[in-house]
Amino acid sequence: MATSGYRGTRSATQDGTDSTAATLIIGGVVAIATLGCVVSVAGALSGLLAGHGWAWPSGDDPALFAGLKATITSPSNPAAAWPGDTAAGSGWLFWVCFAVLVAAVGVLAWKVWAFIDTRRARAEAKERGLATATDLAAANLTEAAAVMRARRGNVTYDGVKTRDIDPAEAAIYVGELRGRREPVYVQHRDCTICEGPTGAGKTWRIAVQRCWDAPGFLAATTTKVDMIAATIGERKEVGDVEVFDPTGLTGWPKPLRWAMLAGCEEPETAIERAAALVQASPMEGVRNSSFWEVRAATVIRCFMMAAALDNQGLMTVRSWVNLKQWKPAYEILHGVYADWANDLKSVANNQSESTDDVFGTASMLLDPLADPSIARMVDVPRHESIDLESFVLGGANTLYLACKSEQKKVAPIVSALTAEVYRILDRQSQREPNNRLAVPARLVLDEVNNIAPIPHLPDKMTDSGGRGISIWAFAHNRLQNIKRWGQTAGQEFTINAPNRIILPGLGDQQELDSLSRLFGTRYERMSPDPHDIREKAVLSVDEIREMEEDQALMIYRGTKPIMLTLPQVWDRPDLAHAAEASADLFNRIRATGDVTTRLADMPTKAGQ
Repeated sequence: MATSGYRGTRSATQDGTDSTAATLIIGGVVAIATLGCVVSVAGALSGLLAGHGWAWPSGDDPALFAGLKATITSPSNPAAAWPGDTAAGSGWLFWVCFAVLVAAVGVLAWKVWAFIDTRRARAEAKERGLATATDLAAANLTEAAAVMRARRGNVTYDGVKTRDIDPAEAAIYVGELRGRREPVYVQHRDCTICEGPTGAGKTWRIAVQRCWDAPGFLAATTTKVDMIAATIGERKEVGDVEVFDPTGLTGWPKPLRWAMLAGCEEPETAIERAAALVQASPMEGVRNSSFWEVRAATVIRCFMMAAALDNQGLMTVRSWVNLKQWKPAYEILHGVYADWANDLKSVANNQSESTDDVFGTASMLLDPLADPSIARMVDVPRHESIDLESFVLGGANTLYLACKSEQKKVAPIVSALTAEVYRILDRQSQREPNNRLAVPARLVLDEVNNIAPIPHLPDKMTDSGGRGISIWAFAHNRLQNIKRWGQTAGQEFTINAPNRIILPGLGDQQELDSLSRLFGTRYERMSPDPHDIREKAVLSVDEIREMEEDQALMIYRGTKPIMLTLPQVWDRPDLAHAAEASADLFNRIRATGDVTTRLADMPTKAGQ
């Protein structure tokens, strides 16, 4: 038995060696035959072009090797040794023909390899349990299917033939199906959350493109100047642009000024404004307590309404909060909204220690106003403030909201303005036919958990798309979502969006395990025996974490996991040129202070 086993091992090793040798021999023979064929055809073609006729080699040796032999014998002028009755062309003509044929064979080989590789990738994706082109079509994610789905119930396309609809306008191009050049599209109504650590490609693979292809109004939050610089040129071509920059991140010469108290004499506005301030506040562990949120929001909404009714400014509100002077606001409210006055009194006139904590929380929310440059952006007389509703509803205009990442205390102010934009869009959608904006508006919320956590965003991700408000939110991971929104809402924010894109490099083991389990298992054949199989994860934890930098996973409704290729802006010359031209415009505006400058006003660079 020992001897038999030894012989079996040796035999297997020997078989492997013989197989490798046979492969090398066959490959060598095919390479020599191909080279001989190319040389023979090059000689025959050169003879034809020289006027001698088709000079196919003849003689005692096979034609494929006769031409190769002549070329080796006389490389500078193969015609001198060319076998046959018809002479090949001159040396230079022969080598020109040879070079052209080699290039043609190379292109053909590349085409064949690409075809085989595409079929292999398709078969591998199907075997692995990943989405294939057939799955994309079934989910309306292909170009043709996306256009057909987009036109359903959309009055904009009434009377327009399907072939005349631009897919880039009707839907949103995300990337390509990994392994084949199949474009992947989602609908404008498909709100999307993108998760990935810093440097994973959220800005240059997704966010910049979503700013470029927004068909209507765009609001984009960011902590990076480069996202604004790369997109402002294109956005100025389709509408007006404003930049809200309370921290001076961008150096924009004429940043937007907004009267935060505008409209706060109305209960709904005051409630929404206060809720946005409270929910965006970086309270760490404290902010997750509904007790503190509700009471702080009560104080702020009452003070903001009282100030608005009495034509006071935000600095008055801050003074009332810091000095705990609730009685002036109470007197103003009592004659107009007695219930609100009583709400304020019940919180402020409480003798417990919690009252100090509530006012302390409210004071923290308004602390950024201590910086005069920030106060100047939001404590604005109404006649000097932007007419936000007219701007938001005035066409394909763009509002950039910028905030330094290290100044998170300013996040409540940015969030309040973003929330007001959403409220304007939502209210308008209810006035439109079918309760949906005719031209979709888009919110690109970069660093959403840090600077743009608008109230009830996890819920808004699930139903805003149906009203024509497309939200693309960018977060680092599930843990960050939970830290911002709390355990339940954070989980909902992570998993309930219609579309979810996972970028490489996630480090949360629990989230990686959850994703791997979500994708399910597949059966892998271990040998030619059909019964020799094992169950294996469609994608393991390591495969999800270690995706290549241009890869991403898309989880779309009930579809199988979709492995994407996401091109970076700088990978495509046309996109790179657009980004560079926009950045030049951005820098020109900062240098001159002329915010009316457009791409057409820029000097043309040499060579363009």
